[in-house]
Amino acid sequence: MFLLIALAVYTASLIGLFVGHISSGMMIGIAYIKVIMIVFLAFPVLFYLMVSTDSVIYIFFYLLPSRAAFYGLMDLYSGQVERLWLNIAILAAYTVILNFVFICFSQYRTKKIYQV
Repeated sequence: MFLLIALAVYTASLIGLFVGHISSGMMIGIAYIKVIMIVFLAFPVLFYLMVSTDSVIYIFFYLLPSRAAFYGLMDLYSGQVERLWLNIAILAAYTVILNFVFICFSQYRTKKIYQV
């Protein structure tokens, strides 16, 4: 459970860093964060309540990292441990991908700033 929560928190913080780099002002950054929070909280709950596990949409919406965290916590709560490792693997993949993208983005940004 700790691994699932740690990966979810780290992924959310990386996305927050992206928002911080992309937003130019404080107020627009707050607006971006609010929209991302609504997307990250609302979609997993809606899909959990409305979409069956047999549909194609169920697999498609693993594109949201918060969905893997939410479903992992719900699997822990219901006692279904066999899908828990899939959710942890998906969150770990998101962590690796977002780390790589953030490192590339920050290196590009520093090169662009210093080459003025």
